[in-house]
Amino acid sequence: MQPDPLETSVSLYLDWMALQNYSPLSVRERRRILGSFTKWCRLSGISDPLQITRANIEGWQIHLHQHRKKDGNPLFIGVQHNRLVQLQAFFRWLHRKGHLRSNPASDIELPKLPARLPLGVLSASEIEAILRLPDVAKPGGLRDRALLELLWSTGIRRREAADLSMVAVDWDRGVLKVSLGKGGRDRVVPVGFRALHWLKRYRDEGRPQFDPGACAKFFVNNAGQGFSSNGLGNLVRAYLVAAGHGAAGSCHVFRHAMATAMLDHGADIRFVQEMLGHQRLETTRIYTHVSIEKLKAVHRLTHPSEIGWIGQSVAGSFQSTVSPGDVVALRRSLTLDQPSFARVLNVPTKALTNLEAGRTSPTGAVLRLFQILSRDPALARTLRDSVKGKTALG
Repeated sequence: MQPDPLETSVSLYLDWMALQNYSPLSVRERRRILGSFTKWCRLSGISDPLQITRANIEGWQIHLHQHRKKDGNPLFIGVQHNRLVQLQAFFRWLHRKGHLRSNPASDIELPKLPARLPLGVLSASEIEAILRLPDVAKPGGLRDRALLELLWSTGIRRREAADLSMVAVDWDRGVLKVSLGKGGRDRVVPVGFRALHWLKRYRDEGRPQFDPGACAKFFVNNAGQGFSSNGLGNLVRAYLVAAGHGAAGSCHVFRHAMATAMLDHGADIRFVQEMLGHQRLETTRIYTHVSIEKLKAVHRLTHPSEIGWIGQSVAGSFQSTVSPGDVVALRRSLTLDQPSFARVLNVPTKALTNLEAGRTSPTGAVLRLFQILSRDPALARTLRDSVKGKTALG
């Protein structure tokens, strides 16, 4: 059976994508979506791109909206949006190459995407608890610990981790080359010292026991073969379930947690963008909404009820003893001299000198503020930066 003109056009378009060095994953995804569209067209009596009008495109949009999956649920808005965008790209190519005199998909209105935040972003302590789950006395446990440490340190994607080669890690420089990431872009990201430690242990002690032979993949399964993306995701998901975090997500849970934690601790969003391999800064900005610690710090510093409460006399459980060594340790952890730290505590420099010498003890508002700073590093850093900024400005 000869392919109809629409099928032929799709084949030519996919060949062009391959020539333009689109990733095999992108070509495969485009083939699937356009195959679904051509099937719908065939049922509607359409077999040639020249027959397709804007009304037909809108008809397929309605079909996507009304379609129900096997579980009875509709397609996610993001899925509908993506399929229409891919269809637009196909018709834009047909028009640009002269196969169509006009583009019927040029002015269709795409469904509005909701501004959704990643749900349930794990804290650093929750991630650390997951990292401790693998049994590192076994080869599989060493591999799993190395994988989890790498995801937490770098935030790379599931497919990027599955495709990681044996030569991707520069052990001397402590960096990782991510080849052909999303969009076919290479990037280099730093790997933390602890992650490098576990990667080396897995490389030297764990991986050889799987008898990987000539397999070039860094992470191999129990049969000594490279992981598929789904296989790697299932492995990570099992640890999330074991830690009581449900079955939603896998490697992206670590990606979300890493980006949020870095922003919480003062990383410039452009550096986080580079780490994650985002082409557009807007994609990274979602994590600035998830990152709540800086907002909490500003709220505590500026909201009238918080300011008043911090200034009240402290009673009950808050009247704990603070030693002179505690005061000195906090000041040094913030890299502040005595006059600057005195401004943070809102006391004269001489009073701070007496506190650090043990001649007096912090009471009232000073005690309360000291306890807050001790328990909330983000707020302490915010105050430190504010004081240093004022000092620099004179």
